[in-house]
Amino acid sequence: MSEGDGDGGVDPDVEHEVWRQLLFWAGLAALVAAVAVLVVHTRLLVVPAVASLALLAGLVLLVRPGPVGPVVLGVAAPLLVVADAPALVDDLAHPDTFATFFPAAVAVVAGIVGAVGLVGFLRRWPVRAAGLTGVLSAAVVLVALAVGLVATVGAGSDVPRQGDLAVTVADGAWVPDRLTALASGDVAVYVTNDDLRRHTFTIDELGVDLEVPAGVSRRVAFTARPGTYELRSTVRADDLTGTLVVP
Repeated sequence: MSEGDGDGGVDPDVEHEVWRQLLFWAGLAALVAAVAVLVVHTRLLVVPAVASLALLAGLVLLVRPGPVGPVVLGVAAPLLVVADAPALVDDLAHPDTFATFFPAAVAVVAGIVGAVGLVGFLRRWPVRAAGLTGVLSAAVVLVALAVGLVATVGAGSDVPRQGDLAVTVADGAWVPDRLTALASGDVAVYVTNDDLRRHTFTIDELGVDLEVPAGVSRRVAFTARPGTYELRSTVRADDLTGTLVVP
């Protein structure tokens, strides 16, 4: 057997099958992560939607002999990470919102495994390399699971105070979408997030940018002169619009 043909005594077809199985699990994980993003955001996002279709096609093609299925999965999974990198990095930076943090972590791991799996499949790397890749990726996913759960459970809510303006984010909208302060000067807002994804309470003109994880409430105090200010969220795919009126 020539160098690079794989493990000694291992049938090359077996090696190929092991890498195909690894690509199957990477593709399935990436597909679940992409679909989870669509479900959590309750809207059509181009990158996860296109990636879902490509990954689904790759999984279907994988049942056929030949390299087409593995190549599609080995390309689609990493491309999801590359194309959606800014949003994934943002979600990974906020483990206190499990519904977006964990799918992002799974997508990144699946993308890396997909790339490694494709190279291993095409170059017929040894079976032990596939096994090591699978074990390491599973370990990383388990760590991400633990980090996300601990951070999300530990994300407690602030305590409201008398005189706070109250606003809730529900189904991707401010409720109410118009807040009126009692007077100019010191203003405090108590923001409750009833969605599965995190949002921010942002007023650019006043330098207010409050992170509000999913399922918790946060309080922010600031100084405002008389005027009408736009409320928004800086998180991906948010189109929250509202106003703060300061008399």
